[in-house]
Amino acid sequence: LYDITGYISDLLSYSRLLALGLTTGVMAQVFNMLSTMFGKSWFGIILLIIVFIIGHAINIGLNALGSYVHTMRLQYVEMFGKFYEGGGKQFKPFKLNSDIEHMLGCENVNELCRYLSDKGYGEGDNIEDILKSHSENVWEYLKRTAPDFAIFTPFFYLNDLHNLKAVLKGTLSNRPYSQLLVKPCTFSEETLKQAVENRKFSLLGEELSASCDKAYEILAHTGDARLSDAVLDRAFMELVLKTSEKSDSEFMSEYFKATVFYNNVKTAIRGAKADCDKDFLEIAICDVQDFPRSRVIEASVKGLEPTLDVLSKISAYGCNKAVEEYKVSPSAFEKFVDNRLMSLAKEKCKRSGDGAD
Repeated sequence: LYDITGYISDLLSYSRLLALGLTTGVMAQVFNMLSTMFGKSWFGIILLIIVFIIGHAINIGLNALGSYVHTMRLQYVEMFGKFYEGGGKQFKPFKLNSDIEHMLGCENVNELCRYLSDKGYGEGDNIEDILKSHSENVWEYLKRTAPDFAIFTPFFYLNDLHNLKAVLKGTLSNRPYSQLLVKPCTFSEETLKQAVENRKFSLLGEELSASCDKAYEILAHTGDARLSDAVLDRAFMELVLKTSEKSDSEFMSEYFKATVFYNNVKTAIRGAKADCDKDFLEIAICDVQDFPRSRVIEASVKGLEPTLDVLSKISAYGCNKAVEEYKVSPSAFEKFVDNRLMSLAKEKCKRSGDGAD
């Protein structure tokens, strides 16, 4: 009995389209009558034309709007309710304190994996596979919803940097590397493979070609992986800066300035600890706004303490606070940097809904 009354209700709902059609015809007839009520004088003819055009324009506009609004409502409310069922898993980001507390309370890795899978964070038999699945799901969601997915290219370049290092070292050392590659990326595994094996780095674009060839030369002839990585790091950091500045997104520009800024900070600290010379640091550290490159390089050559002293006097992006965290422990420093980037993203994005923001 309920279904019968429901079908009657649906029939009446769809009947409104007929009523709207009749109303449109009546309004058209009324405007026709109004336009002929001003007589046959020149003044009357002018008013006839004005009333005719404006009246029918209003009628057509209302009819066009009504045909869209009412039919869409009938489709989604009346028709879809008969057969449509939602599917998939609800997207749940890592943000709830209760989730984090539960994860910390897991007694072993297997229990943590089960919890993450049950909560819909990803699929896999180990933490690495689950996080990889979660990352891919996030990017797939952005790809479906973002008006221009290409605006996220600077993020992909960071994965390309990782992948190129893996392919380059794997090829020259004759070791497998496919399982080390990450997604999303702009260069496919096949493209990277051809570029390295044939030493044809023009496949990666003009902006990367020379630096990639130099990194190949260093690794192939000297075996200096650290210097080879430094050349690639510098090239990709400059590329992400340039690409993000072209995006016309305040969020992208500020986020990657901060990313490159802290990449320089980490390079300076590692260089100081490893007693790297000035030539290495000149290659590894790139120019970025608010970072005193020359002064930091000079300090890094002298050692860790002078480096931390110089960095502690830089207020940009909370660098002075980051140094204080580093003095507590390197892990505290890394956590501070990650939190700083996340805070920057939240601050920039909460005031905007356009583009990558």
